[in-house]
Amino acid sequence: MKRNMALLLLLLTLPLAAQRHTPRDFNFSYVFAQSGAKDMDEMEDSIRQMMAAYAFSTPDMHVNALARLMAVADQRLPGMSRLDWMRHLLGDVGRDVLSTSYLAAQYATNRGPRRQEALRVLDSQLWLEEQGHWAEFKDQQGLQRLHEHASVRTTCAPIVAEACSPRQAFRASRYIDSQEVMPADKALAALAHFKAGRNQQGWLLWQQAMRSQIYDGASPVDSLNRLRLALTEGLFGVQVSEDGKRLILRPGFPNDWRDVAVHTPQFDYRYQVKGDVVVMDVTQHTRKPLQVVLRINLGGGAYRDVEGSSQPNQVLRTPCPVRLPEADTYESYASLPPEVPGMDEPLFDRPFKTVRMERVLTDSIPYDIQPEFLLKDEYIVQGVPFRVPLEGPNIVFVQYPDTLWMPLSGKGEQLWLLMAGTTNDRERYIRNAVVVAHYEDGTRDSLSLVNPDNWSPLATGRARRLCLRLDDTKKLVALEIRPESAEIKIGLMGVTLQ
Repeated sequence: MKRNMALLLLLLTLPLAAQRHTPRDFNFSYVFAQSGAKDMDEMEDSIRQMMAAYAFSTPDMHVNALARLMAVADQRLPGMSRLDWMRHLLGDVGRDVLSTSYLAAQYATNRGPRRQEALRVLDSQLWLEEQGHWAEFKDQQGLQRLHEHASVRTTCAPIVAEACSPRQAFRASRYIDSQEVMPADKALAALAHFKAGRNQQGWLLWQQAMRSQIYDGASPVDSLNRLRLALTEGLFGVQVSEDGKRLILRPGFPNDWRDVAVHTPQFDYRYQVKGDVVVMDVTQHTRKPLQVVLRINLGGGAYRDVEGSSQPNQVLRTPCPVRLPEADTYESYASLPPEVPGMDEPLFDRPFKTVRMERVLTDSIPYDIQPEFLLKDEYIVQGVPFRVPLEGPNIVFVQYPDTLWMPLSGKGEQLWLLMAGTTNDRERYIRNAVVVAHYEDGTRDSLSLVNPDNWSPLATGRARRLCLRLDDTKKLVALEIRPESAEIKIGLMGVTLQ
């Protein structure tokens, strides 16, 4: 008994010894310690049975080792349904009814009219056919604009919820490739690629998620729970149909995996590629076996279903699909970064003409002026002088739906603006406001204020210098500032013509 207690103490400390893990760490001692067992003699048989509940045989030792964690994960979160796992993976999607993430969640969690309405809105109002992905959300008031730049998490949501066509899933997964995928979103992005039929990309993302979260994390079991859906529905491709009558197997294995076996308490399957034929041997351990469907990816998001029966054991065969290499639709820019409008430099071979704005200014904000930036009553910002009152009102704010107009005169090549204001994360990558220079002949030039390119929240008293390019052959008559995003402020402090 003393020997067993000493061994027990040793086993309980092993998982706590390091933050980084290897496949060998997930052995009997690890499972025993994580199970919370108090007595080695009484629990040894049950622990071994628990470990035998799952077994994975793949070309990757890291994936194989995860089988030893699955039983512990089941013990930690017993009885979780696929819907529970979906919520676990997607997380909080907010309550904006015209956002892609919210509608995808509605599709996944509802049946009947509400589900069909979510799908209709996703397809008719938020899908961007030309860009090949969904918008982040649509304004419900004001100009009702589409916020087209969607986050990785938002783009993944309709794919993993299957609230889209195979073609849409494939195209949206290509959009994800052009974005930076944060570590916390790797598993979600991997699942989206698997469901879009892009196994190679899904496998690369899954490897990154697995190694960073499970093997480099402090709690491998908790990490596996976060990654579980991407493992089971993604890499292994196992899913029960919504009506509960079919077991759909859509393996997400890399192209060079030719022999894989998966054992779970509910079923076993062995996937083999023999010559030019895919062979799937399936055995179900449930009282009422489901109809087996083998789903084979054909490329471009398309797939072919090979229908089996509901026999407890069956073998399905189908010709291997011809896999064509994907064309890269995204260009790489090895030269200079794209030019940001409004960020010009002044032309010092031309004089500056500051505009008096005392009659326009209506508000005051505090700011500090260093002596080296003050020349008479002009405030020098990055080489450009602006006439800014030192006392009294020093800024004019405008908010949607109002528009600011002020008269202008003269000609010039550049119109310099000293501006300050606010924005928020929901208004990223969309025009927050537009500044328009009107000419005597009725034509105009404009500058779009886009967060975060040339418009972002700044501390009180800070201002940014922007440039609106002009046609120096035309006479100016007015300056217009027109906000287009609600709940933000656009402030004008100074105007200078050059």
